Amino acid sequence: MNRAPARDDTSFPVARLRLVCDLASDLAKRPALAVEEGLRATLRESRKDDAARGATTAGAHRADLLLQDALTGREASLSSSGQQKAMLVHVILNHAALTAEKAGSAPLILLDEPLNHLDAIKREALLRVVQERAVTALMTGTDEESFGVLRATAEYCRIEAGRFVA
Repeated sequence: MNRAPARDDTSFPVARLRLVCDLASDLAKRPALAVEEGLRATLRESRKDDAARGATTAGAHRADLLLQDALTGREASLSSSGQQKAMLVHVILNHAALTAEKAGSAPLILLDEPLNHLDAIKREALLRVVQERAVTALMTGTDEESFGVLRATAEYCRIEAGRFVA
């Protein structure tokens, strides 16, 4: 995904993912085996303090996942909720496509209220991508009309008194 062009056919901002941590920084500068040995040494040296603290202070679990717009470089944390959601939807759609390619069948994806916070262009783009790529998706929403583009190919259900109603 990080090697893909900064624009594609989905109308969504192409997202880039990056690990932000000491290990990722070290891996950019040194061979992986050297980084691994360094981590082992750090864990060995901090074992007593970590046991007393009740937490491990070094390792991959200390990493943050940075999501940013590939075109502008803007981090998701500095973006509007609509821009954040659009980047995240792009990641989910790319992951589904990659899974389909590798496994030979597309996964079922769950998109909870996917149209919230998206502008009209992005809402239409999401529904078009789901339809054109034959993605099997369970999507929730409160307004059936918003999903109108899928009327001919989607199954609509409502929930009443805790039960699905066709």
